[in-house]
Amino acid sequence: AEDGWFSTGDIAETDQDGYWYITGRKKELIVSSNGKKIYPSRIENLFKMEPLVNQVVLIGDKKPYVTAIVTVNATETNHLQGPVEKAVQGAVSRVNRHLADFERIRRFKILERDFSIEQGELTPTMKIRRGRVLENHAALVSELYLGKEEMS
Repeated sequence: AEDGWFSTGDIAETDQDGYWYITGRKKELIVSSNGKKIYPSRIENLFKMEPLVNQVVLIGDKKPYVTAIVTVNATETNHLQGPVEKAVQGAVSRVNRHLADFERIRRFKILERDFSIEQGELTPTMKIRRGRVLENHAALVSELYLGKEEMS
């Protein structure tokens, strides 16, 4: 520890009462092409309130806007009246309401399966390996940015 601080790689903020909150991990920071800093774990945590969404990985590093790859809870999809895509859009819209404009998810793709340890997308403790997800689903990622002019 230097100066009494431990270097954990966590990013924290304080509120007006002086309480500290861990808001993300340094290595998971997304910096958009216009230099905005986005903390994916904070946004991904908002999806914990959405039973339909199982897992979500945000994308946007060096990109003009944020997109996401989403996996859905099969049990929940069985109870849906309409298309899954529309229900996920509803979940994304609810999460977006809590976010600053530059953090909002503009487009998403639904993955046909959950992320898995076998595919290297999850650690043995079930944490998502963002890099591997982006690697495994590179085609999906490029689709999320197709047909949109780079807004710089």
